Amino acid sequence: MRGRSLLALAPLVLALSGCGQSDENPFLTANPGRAPRADAEIVFVSSAWSTDPAAGRELHAIRADGTGLERLTAFNNSRATDVVEASFGIDRDKVILRRVQDRNGDGKLEPAADGVALTVMDLARGVERELLAPNWKVDGLDWSPSGAFVLHSAVTPASGLEDLFVIEPNGTNREPLTFSPAARERRPRTDAASTVAVFERFEGTAPSQIYFYLSATDLIPLTTGGPPGELLPGTLYRVGSDADPDFSPKSDAVLFRRLTALGAGAGFWDLMTVSLDTELTSPLVTGPRFRGAPDWGPKGIVFVEIDPTTRQPSLVVIQADGTARKTIATFPAGTEVTYPRWLP
Repeated sequence: MRGRSLLALAPLVLALSGCGQSDENPFLTANPGRAPRADAEIVFVSSAWSTDPAAGRELHAIRADGTGLERLTAFNNSRATDVVEASFGIDRDKVILRRVQDRNGDGKLEPAADGVALTVMDLARGVERELLAPNWKVDGLDWSPSGAFVLHSAVTPASGLEDLFVIEPNGTNREPLTFSPAARERRPRTDAASTVAVFERFEGTAPSQIYFYLSATDLIPLTTGGPPGELLPGTLYRVGSDADPDFSPKSDAVLFRRLTALGAGAGFWDLMTVSLDTELTSPLVTGPRFRGAPDWGPKGIVFVEIDPTTRQPSLVVIQADGTARKTIATFPAGTEVTYPRWLP
C-alpha cells in the first residue's frame, strides 16, 4: 500500500527446494552456483571469468586483501546470461540477482530489449527462482539486513518510469512504496535496522538527487546535486547528478557518487558523504576517474575505479575518512567490474 513503512515488514525465512553439487574449481563446474568461502569478504559482478568481450558478467567473491578470487555463478557455461547486480541477505548461501538473459533470441544480452529479471538463488544448492519477470526491468535492489524483504526499483507500466517497491524473498506480497508519475525513483538501499531507505530521484531534466525515504508521503531530499551540465550519453545522468546512495554502518551518514564531468566513456565521478545529523556534504574521493557505485561496510568502503589512461578497472577499498587506500585487484582493460558489496 502507498505510504507503507519499511518497519511494517516482518521477517521471513527463505526456503528453496532442489539439489545441486559443489565443485572445487568454480571456473569449470557445470553447476550454476556455489556459496562463497567462509573467508570471502567482498562480492562483485564481472566478465573477468572470460576472455570474450561479449561474455556476460558472473558473480565473484574475493578477500579484502585481494586474495582468494573465486567465481560463484556459472550461468554462461550453459546459457548466455548477464548477472547485473547481486545482494546478499543474512544468509551467505542465498543471493538476490538482477539478471539479463537473451529472451528474444538475437544472440545479444540487452536490458532494453530482453528486460531485467529479479531472481533469488540458493548458491549452495544451485537452485533458483524468478521473483519478477524481466519486463519489469529492475534497476536496483537491496536485500534488507534483517532478511525480511527485498527493496528494489523497477519500471511501473502505467508511467513508464521507475518507482520503489518491496517484495518478500519468496516472491509474495509485492507492494509499491512510491508512485510518482512525473519522477524517477531508483537505486534504493536500506539502513542497518531495515526501517528507512535512501534512493536517487530524477525530476524533469535536472540532475538526480539523493532522497531519504520514510513513507511515500515523506520523501526528504538529502543532496542538491552539483552544477548542472551535459547529459552523459546512454544514461539518465547529466553532470551534477548524485547517484547510488548507501548508508554508513551506523546509519548516521550516507555515501553517494556525483558525476563531475563527461570524461571518457562512463564519465568522471567523485565519492561524497552527507551527514544525517548536520546535513553537511563532504567530498571523500575526487579527481578525473570513473568510480562506480560504492558500498559502505564495517571494514571500509569498496568501489570500482577505472584509470582513464590504462582503461583498467580496479577494486579499491578505503576507510570512512578516505584514508588507507588499497587497490585489492586490477583487471585487464575492457573487463567489466561492477557493483561490489561487502558480504554479511
